[in-house]
Amino acid sequence: MKIEMWSDIICPFCTIGKRHLELALEQFEHAEDAAIIWRSFELEPNAPDEVEGNVAEGVAQKYGMSLEQSIESQKDVARRAQAPEMILGALR
Repeated sequence: MKIEMWSDIICPFCTIGKRHLELALEQFEHAEDAAIIWRSFELEPNAPDEVEGNVAEGVAQKYGMSLEQSIESQKDVARRAQAPEMILGALR
């Protein structure tokens, strides 16, 4: 089985997805038959090298949400990154 994994190293959801794939393969009885091909993809090729403010401020501005909503969104991403096993289990 060939799996092509497209990912942007700056995207937290790509990192979470990578971990989900690793966990799924750990449970797959034919994991040794899986060939993973890693591909890179730049989600925002025109993004500036440096930005002012912090991540929460940048996300709020980019997606038109309040700073409070953005902070909660960042907390949710952090929770997902720390507990991928729970998320993967919830999808079954």
